[in-house]
Amino acid sequence: GKNAFFIIHIGTKIEDFSIFERISLRVLRSIGRKRIKFVCVSSVVQQSFVKSFPFLSSLQELVNNGIPVPLNSVTPSEDSYSFSSVSRFDNSKFQDLIIRTLKERGLNEKVHFIGDGVNLEKCRELSKNLDMEGSVTFSGNLREPFSFLNTAQIFIFAADEREGFGLVLYEAILRGMRVIASDISASRSIIKNQDFLFRNEESSLSRCLDFALHNVDYHANYMLELKDSILQNYSVEE
Repeated sequence: GKNAFFIIHIGTKIEDFSIFERISLRVLRSIGRKRIKFVCVSSVVQQSFVKSFPFLSSLQELVNNGIPVPLNSVTPSEDSYSFSSVSRFDNSKFQDLIIRTLKERGLNEKVHFIGDGVNLEKCRELSKNLDMEGSVTFSGNLREPFSFLNTAQIFIFAADEREGFGLVLYEAILRGMRVIASDISASRSIIKNQDFLFRNEESSLSRCLDFALHNVDYHANYMLELKDSILQNYSVEE
């Protein structure tokens, strides 16, 4: 009499479902359709799952990823030219884009990266080769990353469509940070204003940064609207 639940959190660019498909079909044969459920953590993931596995669509259910409500908010730095980013250093993230963009802008801007992963050393090397070591800092994984972001004015979320649910994006907004993000499905699920979305290109990211830096009150007020929306739909009190 056992039930099986699969928690699905992968985004739309799913490169290889073969292992998952074999496992799920084996479970289906073993316990039957009535005892299996595929739980999608966001509408983006749900749409991707139904598209990839139409024969399993009747067994899926949307349960929005819960987000703990932080007890403390970040106090943004008064330094307008300071940014932060928290994410894994893998092929679905674009920390290198941020570094190249800041180099191209040449405005003595700084960025603080928190996270670890296979591309961390490549990004360290990139910052060294571009003579950006004084402007780019890497902190690795931290237990409480947002407590270290008081030095940042803007939070940058740079990822591709493999991101099914940008938890760190929601957390940054809840912490009171001003956020800009890649124009992908996971970001658009919460950020509807194109002024704060950018294509994963240097020129687009630069334009988005300029707009955010020159429209502080407008940006901050919009983030407050998003925070209210998140609290209504996703919050789990700590």
